[in-house]
Amino acid sequence: MAYGVDPNLALALAEAEGSQGSVRYRFGLYGRYWLPFGIYTGCNVPRADTPGGNAEAGIRALARHLRKCEGNLRGALRRYNTGDSPAQFERYYRRIKQLETRNRREGAINGP
Repeated sequence: MAYGVDPNLALALAEAEGSQGSVRYRFGLYGRYWLPFGIYTGCNVPRADTPGGNAEAGIRALARHLRKCEGNLRGALRRYNTGDSPAQFERYYRRIKQLETRNRREGAINGP
């Protein structure tokens, strides 16, 4: 909420980015936490190499992209996740939207 991102969307992004297979919310790699590609540039988040800092940096980057794309989530996620092919990105976008909808429906987090 500190960056103006709906918490349900932030949670969806964390789950999509931080899960692998049946393991949910896996942050980074063993022994060291990695920020998504390109987020180090201009990242001024304390402890960005920790799980919490990693998540904060990702949410902060998404907030910046949402502002640049005037709230357009598809455009913001495309800037956030630039390495995917169009088909991979479409699956990624649909997954984020699905998780966001589930979070809102289940009342996972009360947004602003």
